[in-house]
Amino acid sequence: VAAWDADDITEGTNARITYSIAKNVVYEPTGEAIFSVDPDTGLIRTAICCLDRETTPEYEIQVVAVDGGGLKGTGVVVIRLVDVNDNSPRLERSLWEVETEETWGSEPPHNSTILHISVTDTDTSNYFFYRVVEASGWGWEHFSIRTVGSEGHIFATQTLD
Repeated sequence: VAAWDADDITEGTNARITYSIAKNVVYEPTGEAIFSVDPDTGLIRTAICCLDRETTPEYEIQVVAVDGGGLKGTGVVVIRLVDVNDNSPRLERSLWEVETEETWGSEPPHNSTILHISVTDTDTSNYFFYRVVEASGWGWEHFSIRTVGSEGHIFATQTLD
C-alpha cells in the first residue's frame, strides 16, 4: 500500500509516513496474525505459511498510514487468493457397475459410451484425464476411456462376447 501527504511533503518528520494494520485476520488454531505490513514501505506480506483458497478465498484487513505529526489515514485491503491445483480429484463413487449388450463380428465395436464416470475436485481450474489401468482386472484390455469435458466415457475397443 502507499500513502502520500500533500501538505507535509517536505516538512521533515511530518513527511515521514509509517504503516500498520489496524484490523488483521487471525489464524484461529494459533491466534497468530495472518498478515504483516512493513512500517516503512507499506509492503503487505503473509505472516504465516500456506493460505488455502478452498478454505478462505478472500481476506480483508484495515491498514493505517500515520504521518510524523500523528495524522492518520485508513484503507481496506482485500486480498483474494488465486487457485492452484493442490487438491487431488476423487471419483464420485468407489464402484461403478454397468450392463451392456454383447457385440459380435470381426470389426471393432462402435465406440459408443457404455458408462460415464466423474470426479469431484475443489480446485477451480481442473483438467481431467482418464485411462484404463493396464492389468487392472479381468477384461481390462477390452475397454478404453476418453475424456469429454470433466467426465470419462468408457467404451469397448474389442468384441464383447
